[in-house]
Amino acid sequence: MKKSLMVLTMLVALVGCDDATKAIDEAQAAANKAVDNLQQKADSLNLKDLNLDVLGDATQKAQEFTQSIDSLINTDFTDHQAVVA
Repeated sequence: MKKSLMVLTMLVALVGCDDATKAIDEAQAAANKAVDNLQQKADSLNLKDLNLDVLGDATQKAQEFTQSIDSLINTDFTDHQAVVA
């Protein structure tokens, strides 16, 4: 009886681990898809085509902002140091 209970407990634990692994894999796949979509949109964004002169006095701030966005787009998010900076 003791062996059967231990085997049943192990089986339940393994099924639970398998379900958790499946959930983690699905979450990872969804996150990868979201990052890929975001990267595609960022790649298609061309900030150099913006006409900043229409902003008048805010032109300097707009240029700084577009440079920041451009820097963000070109950041390698796999590099821990780049993400922290």
